[in-house]
Amino acid sequence: MQLPPSRSKQVVLVVDDEDQIRTMLVTHLTCCGFEVIEAGSADHALRVMHGRCDIREVVTDIQMPGSIDGLALAHLLRERDPGLALLISSGGVFPTDGELPEGASFLHKPYRMSRLVAALSALLGG
Repeated sequence: MQLPPSRSKQVVLVVDDEDQIRTMLVTHLTCCGFEVIEAGSADHALRVMHGRCDIREVVTDIQMPGSIDGLALAHLLRERDPGLALLISSGGVFPTDGELPEGASFLHKPYRMSRLVAALSALLGG
């Protein structure tokens, strides 16, 4: 599934501490027309977000090492930018709707790449 031409240069930040998973996500999203930035931890993601204003979507795992996890990262990012599209995933933590930042979506791992792209597209209003 590719993005419509009008969305061909959406910038997404992929945050996952597992190199193989992050690489797979980056490769697939790049092939689908996204410009992809990657981070191996929530702390790294915060540094990336501080230096860039063009990132409109964040895909983050919940369980990661560091000072905060992916759910806390998503809440911080939502406070900073209410319009940011947030897609949160985990295979071991299952947050309730009340635990997710407002407007965020959750995907249970493992998931198909087509589901990831469809969820991002829905968050972007497409």
